[in-house]
Amino acid sequence: MKHNYIKAIILFALLAINCTLAVTDEEVRNIQEAMPEKAVIQPAEQRTLLVFSLCSGFKHSSIPYWIQALDVMGEKTGAFKVVHSDDMAIFTSESLKQFDVICFNNTTQLVPDETQQQAILDFIMQGKGIVGIHAATDNFNEWPEGMEMMGGVFKGHPWGGGGTWAVKIDDPDHPLMKSFKGQGFKIKDEIYRTAAPLYSRQKQRVLMSLDMSDPATKNAEGVEPDDMDTGISWIKPVGKGRLFYCSLGHDHAVTWNTAVLEHYLAGIQYAIGDLKVDDSPLAPETKEIDTDALDDLIDPLREYDWGQSRKPLVQLQDFIREHCQSTEAVEIIESHLLKVLGADVSLATKDFICRQLAVIGTEKSIAVLSEMLPNPETSNIARYALEKIPDTVVDETLLEIAKKTSDREILIGILSTLANRKSEHVVSLSRDIFADTSKSDEAVKIAVIYALGAVGTEGSVAELLRIRPEVTGQTLERCLDALLMNADALRKINKNKQAAEIYKDLYQTASSSLIRASALMGLTQAGVKDSEGILTQAIKDEDLQVRTAAIQSLAYADDHQLIKSIVEDASGFPETMQIQLLTVLSEKSQDVCRSFAMQMVQSPQEAVRIAAYQALMETGDESAVAILATAAGQASDRKERAAAQAVLYGISGKKIDLTISEMVASSAKQGLDEKMVVELIKATVNRQIKDATQVLFQTAKSDNRKISSESIRAIQSLAGPEHARYLVDLLISKPGTAMENASVVIAEKYSKQDLLTAMILDEYSEVPDVESKASLLRVLGKLGDVDAIPLLNTTYTDSNEGLKDAAFRAMTDWPGNEYLKKMKALAQSGSDEKTKLLAFRAYIRMLENSGISDQKQIVKELALAYAIAERSEERKIVIGSLGNYGEIQALRFVQKKLEDTTLRAEAEVSLIQICEKLMPQDSSVVTPVLRSLVKDGSSESVRNRAQGLLDKTR
Repeated sequence: MKHNYIKAIILFALLAINCTLAVTDEEVRNIQEAMPEKAVIQPAEQRTLLVFSLCSGFKHSSIPYWIQALDVMGEKTGAFKVVHSDDMAIFTSESLKQFDVICFNNTTQLVPDETQQQAILDFIMQGKGIVGIHAATDNFNEWPEGMEMMGGVFKGHPWGGGGTWAVKIDDPDHPLMKSFKGQGFKIKDEIYRTAAPLYSRQKQRVLMSLDMSDPATKNAEGVEPDDMDTGISWIKPVGKGRLFYCSLGHDHAVTWNTAVLEHYLAGIQYAIGDLKVDDSPLAPETKEIDTDALDDLIDPLREYDWGQSRKPLVQLQDFIREHCQSTEAVEIIESHLLKVLGADVSLATKDFICRQLAVIGTEKSIAVLSEMLPNPETSNIARYALEKIPDTVVDETLLEIAKKTSDREILIGILSTLANRKSEHVVSLSRDIFADTSKSDEAVKIAVIYALGAVGTEGSVAELLRIRPEVTGQTLERCLDALLMNADALRKINKNKQAAEIYKDLYQTASSSLIRASALMGLTQAGVKDSEGILTQAIKDEDLQVRTAAIQSLAYADDHQLIKSIVEDASGFPETMQIQLLTVLSEKSQDVCRSFAMQMVQSPQEAVRIAAYQALMETGDESAVAILATAAGQASDRKERAAAQAVLYGISGKKIDLTISEMVASSAKQGLDEKMVVELIKATVNRQIKDATQVLFQTAKSDNRKISSESIRAIQSLAGPEHARYLVDLLISKPGTAMENASVVIAEKYSKQDLLTAMILDEYSEVPDVESKASLLRVLGKLGDVDAIPLLNTTYTDSNEGLKDAAFRAMTDWPGNEYLKKMKALAQSGSDEKTKLLAFRAYIRMLENSGISDQKQIVKELALAYAIAERSEERKIVIGSLGNYGEIQALRFVQKKLEDTTLRAEAEVSLIQICEKLMPQDSSVVTPVLRSLVKDGSSESVRNRAQGLLDKTR
């Protein structure tokens, strides 16, 4: 057995190079497709969700997946809008006023100061909500009220992310559990242990929990008796506010599990306050047992054997599951099962019963199971059941059988069970086995050593040290590995001195590089100072695994001078070690890491440069901005550019924002590279640096097309109503489509069309050049403020063709229907074909947006519009528009156009759209039309779509 530490170390260097937190396009599509279509309940008003994703401890790779999922959830359902942050400074009473709910997205080891604690507590106590995703209970260890608020605190996860675990629904009729349809399920995810007294069914309403009637779930490595009630999701009132927590969310795929996403949506809407539900604690329901029904289910066991139908077994398991919350019922079931187990029944029946007793068995089962232990045929299944019964009599019984048996396999099996139970009896059994040569073959010795390694006490350490000189080869290696396991166990119970002695001995004497590497890490985790230079020398060791472990060990070292001295030599390290060092230091030593990362961005190795950028995310300051912007713009590889961009956008600190703004402002004067400036401007948007807006109005006037275009895009994102005057000035000095669209977007975003219109009208007469005036006119058309109509009407008669055309374009873009009649007239009598076509298109659009609520009337008007259409392009526009209306008149009108070969393609598409809308009302009307399209459709796409709809009518 190789030690778990070193497995993690070996993977570490590979992960440091290859791991990326980016959500792929395919995964985004998975999330979008799995997301609910609408909110559980329409929000009472616009709601804002603060998604907080800072980690001071372990960082889950699922964090960006939940960021993406919550963005999609808010946008798709309309239940809330999302604001993201990883800055603890946001936790002030003033800042939190803008939010309705805080979502802790897999945050770990957060330590808010007293002011922040009070702000968070006031937030929920005064009526708002808090949501916790997965690791959200791994916080507030120094803030008791915070842990109490969350309803639980992280104490480990025996149910790791690599396993699949059973979940039972505790409250199947609750609105938050609707997506699971009352059915328990299995899920591949990591489930957090919930420990009393913070977790309590008397304090919160537990909605779902682990199903401990499932053997794989109950028998996961590390499960303890107190884990029998492990909550997964719960809600609770906190003051006037509400908390919702769900443990699901470690595995990336959870973010495209529709049922889980629906549960989270309902939970968030509960926490916001829109979804009113019963959140009072739910007392466990006890179900009175029907013993006659139990007997009817157990009787078939007496005749059961392998190869027969498992239906009676499944029915009995379901019965047990229904009653497993009642202690009295479990005792009755256990007694009935034991009667059958002691009878003359098949091995298949005994195996099944033992599996059930592994879940519900108590000390009452020990006697019957013990009788099965000496029999080679039943020993293994008996041990399986005994292993989970928490009674010291089990250990004594196992020891007694082990000492008596002459069967080698039974002895090895009992040693395994004692190991899993961490029984001290292994120590006395070891002495007997090593003293008795008739029992001490290599397989038995290895089993003893493994068991001693699992026990992890000072007694097992003493026994391992005693037998160490007696063993060689593979058995010796297992002995050293067992000592390592014991040292780990001692360290975890704060017996660091004893653990350190073992680690040091193993590091200095073992020949296995795996053992030495793990021992080295253990030494630093035990808090041993590097007074003897062990770590310093280990980094120069010839063995790569030892060097790798030495770098990783720095995460536990507190010696600043040691870290500094190692960094000074790091330029000569291999690539993988440099990457490791950057990753470790980014969470350990800010000043040293920043300096080292700034040095490593000059590395000739791309992987090292990327790791250096990522290290700057945690430790960088304003001095890194220029380096990151240069790499984001100029790096030859897309992956490196993306890494630099991510850090430039994500690195925290107000000085960073100020530096970016200043660099953009001085870019022309300093002659900065075009690509670098473009990246800095992109950063103003991604970082939402509102203070940079004024600067962007200057760079937008640049003669450099790329810098100007990027500045205008940034202005569109950052500018507000207070910048209206600057928008008009820029429209005049930089006329063109990009600036026109940006101005309209900003005005519409803040519903300030009238303000921008008024400013344009004020400035218009003073604008000297035609191009700028034309640009202003086009903006007025898109804004659609009626105050602009007189100017547009006057300008349409202007002698300047450029201004006249701009006024006409403004009329065609007009969002209201004020120009409906004019467009109809121009469509018929315009000065040229182009004018007629543009006017006709505008006329049809305005007709559809005219406010007529009766669809039949709109269809009638469109038919009249068709009558005045002189060109096929215009007729196609009408045919296409009729596809928006599920009316029989539209269907019949478009059907007739199939005969016109110039209109057939558009008519077929429009017919399918009309049929799709009409089908729920009267499928008999659309069926013959669809059959005709299936038979005679002009394209395969049309025929397939028609067939698909036809199939639905059946």
